[in-house]
Amino acid sequence: TYALAGKLTLPSRTDQQLVNIASVNTKADFALVATPLLTDYVYLRAELLNNSEIVFLPGPASMFRNGEFVGKSNLPIVTIGEKFTTGFGIDSQVQAVRELEDKKTRIQGGNRIDTYNYRIALSNYKNTSARLQLLDRLPYTDDDSIRIELLKTNPGLSKNAEYLRTGRKKGILRWDVDLAANTVDENITVITYSFTMEYDRNMRVQPRKTNN
Repeated sequence: TYALAGKLTLPSRTDQQLVNIASVNTKADFALVATPLLTDYVYLRAELLNNSEIVFLPGPASMFRNGEFVGKSNLPIVTIGEKFTTGFGIDSQVQAVRELEDKKTRIQGGNRIDTYNYRIALSNYKNTSARLQLLDRLPYTDDDSIRIELLKTNPGLSKNAEYLRTGRKKGILRWDVDLAANTVDENITVITYSFTMEYDRNMRVQPRKTNN
């Protein structure tokens, strides 16, 4: 039940009508998020706090940035005092590209060991610096006979406590990167990492097909 402040006049007609229940101003903590494993696009994401006296019901939302429409989203139910995260479209001035630089294979005993070396290039075309959360992941398997191990990353992974408690244990790789202004072409920021996958030399390993 929502109590409207003041009176409201509605036209007498049978079709559905939208009623403005409330207007809420709240602080937003913005961050750029890149997942180059999935897309080269970099997205602007915000964490907001419901500091109002009403519950936000779940449903579709239209997202605007600097007065311009940037897309549609779906918001969950948000209780009073709860934080929630939503996207505000693509930031085309920041780009992330991921590539496999090298793969090597060696046989040790009865096992095959594949070593993968990846490179992620980050470009910032802005005239200001940008804070970016970069996400990648290691391969995952339920098969205990396959061992996957992260060897090294440059720079090191994020020290965020929540990430270390949850995502890191699931093979998620996260870097919190400060991109200097106008770092493009030969001045791009480069992230590198490598991992090994060890398994029986007679085993055939291939990605699992999903319907997603």
